[in-house]
Amino acid sequence: MPEESARRDLLAVTGIGPFAADLILIRGANAQDILPRAERRLHAEISYQYGPESLLEEVAERWRPFRSWAAVHLRALREQRTHEMG
Repeated sequence: MPEESARRDLLAVTGIGPFAADLILIRGANAQDILPRAERRLHAEISYQYGPESLLEEVAERWRPFRSWAAVHLRALREQRTHEMG
């Protein structure tokens, strides 16, 4: 099933929003090119790494076809630096 179609199906399930749908595809379906647009920590890390005027979608185009892996890596870098998750 194409990833965008799977995402639409997940979003149709009560209680699953954009953040959860993307993570289900990345971790549960091993989708390698999902960009988790609803992940606020990823947006914050993009601003930190690339500058405050940088847009997630523009930066992430360079990561294709491995946007999922790049996003997970940036989230891990952010956690090492900020310890936001505890």
